[in-house]
Amino acid sequence: MAFKRLHPHAPADDLVNVGGRVAALWARSHKDTGYLLELIWVTAAKNPNGSHLNYIQAILDKKISDKKQPTQQLKRY
Repeated sequence: MAFKRLHPHAPADDLVNVGGRVAALWARSHKDTGYLLELIWVTAAKNPNGSHLNYIQAILDKKISDKKQPTQQLKRY
């Protein structure tokens, strides 16, 4: 419901099976409802071109890949 209300200009493809897509995004966000709602809120102001749900998914994927980056070991002399 939040997605439909905050993204009224989303393409029609986003509104087909929106519940299933949002549920998949919720699982990607480690079932953090507050964080997913925050992303829906923030992206509503940006009004991205193309699929709004794909845009939100890309943000989630970027956050996941950023966390998996190995840290560099400092060399001690």
